[in-house]
Amino acid sequence: MDIIFGLDFGTTNSLVSLIDRGTLLSLVNQETEAPHPSMFILQGEEVKVGQSAKELANDADEHAAGDVVRSPKIYLGDDDNQFPIPGRKDYHRVDISSAVLAHLVRDAEARSVPFFLKKAVFTVPVSFDGKTRQELRQAATKAGIDVCFFVHEPLAALYGYFKEQSESGEGIEDYDGSYVLVFDWGGGTLDL
Repeated sequence: MDIIFGLDFGTTNSLVSLIDRGTLLSLVNQETEAPHPSMFILQGEEVKVGQSAKELANDADEHAAGDVVRSPKIYLGDDDNQFPIPGRKDYHRVDISSAVLAHLVRDAEARSVPFFLKKAVFTVPVSFDGKTRQELRQAATKAGIDVCFFVHEPLAALYGYFKEQSESGEGIEDYDGSYVLVFDWGGGTLDL
């Protein structure tokens, strides 16, 4: 049986999590103990993603800036066939996002987690339309991840809140008929 992970492919950072026997496991970057940077950098023909890309980008001089894609997610769903790295039509926006997702897959496989990242529920900004979701699904498929479904980021935050509250006896049914405003203040988007 495949385990279904939760995956937040963020504008600034990305995080994979799962619940194993009632325990939440968040697969943070082992070096920094923080979520993985959603970054891509191309050095000649060598691709770097995640923390190593962030470190290279921070050290990059001005002429290397065009080979850095700091937030691949923002290019998904564009109307034109945009290639985020100037002069490199061999790196489509779907390919760049896929490289970041593939990094998360490799990171999960390198751990002692007894499950493989093959299926995931993806959180997405409310503004993600059908084309953007389709391109994210294509990027995930290229990275070896089957997208089970998409959940809007504020709704995921609300689920997380109620999960924590259920231990104290408060549940979603206590808010039946009420309005609840949820702020999801991410690195690149603010959803309400």
